[in-house]
Amino acid sequence: MQRWHSPRLRIILNVEVGVGVRGGMMRILLMLSLVFQVAVGREVQEYEVKGSVAKPGKVKWEKGVTLAGAIEAAGGFKDDAVVSRVTLIRNERSYVYDFRNETHQEIIIYARDVIEVKRQSAIRAGQSLAIRITGVAKIDQARLNATYSVDPKGMLTMWKIGKIKAQGKTKAELAKELSDAYKKAGIFDAAVFQIFADNGGDVKFIGFTVGGAGEEAWAKTLEERADTCECS
Repeated sequence: MQRWHSPRLRIILNVEVGVGVRGGMMRILLMLSLVFQVAVGREVQEYEVKGSVAKPGKVKWEKGVTLAGAIEAAGGFKDDAVVSRVTLIRNERSYVYDFRNETHQEIIIYARDVIEVKRQSAIRAGQSLAIRITGVAKIDQARLNATYSVDPKGMLTMWKIGKIKAQGKTKAELAKELSDAYKKAGIFDAAVFQIFADNGGDVKFIGFTVGGAGEEAWAKTLEERADTCECS
């Protein structure tokens, strides 16, 4: 969207006073002149960053700014951001990028682009979650790597630590909470949890669009991706 500075109107009043003698009479000559000056501002070129970033809103566009630079200018991602699905809207077309891919981070942003960062969907009661753990012994991986059901009260029952609240949390929040709980219990010091939801919500990428803004999301079938929390 284009934005213009408001025009500024400046009025200058010039006053000239003169004294003259005509027919034996002194006359005072008063000359007034008005000068109108209108200053029209230049177009301000902007792009917009929406969604799960620290400072969403419009940002002044600078030539050469990349996707990574645009996210940084918006204060960076929030903890609940889905960094694997950063959407760029340009000329009414949408492109989806995986911010974990350094090539995608270098995509050039133009004025009037809109960048949208989605927030992870909240876990709900009755949902099935596939949980994977690394950073622990293989025998412990075998105990914990499984599909779990969130009970009607929104609780998840985990080995050794028992019930933990899952409903209403994002997958990243739950992953961190699991890591903290196992560390607090003295069971694991450096566990890395991955949580896969059963409700899709991620896209499968196919190929590059040569000369275009990047990969487009293919939504015919959905592929689950992990939201990883590395906690030590």
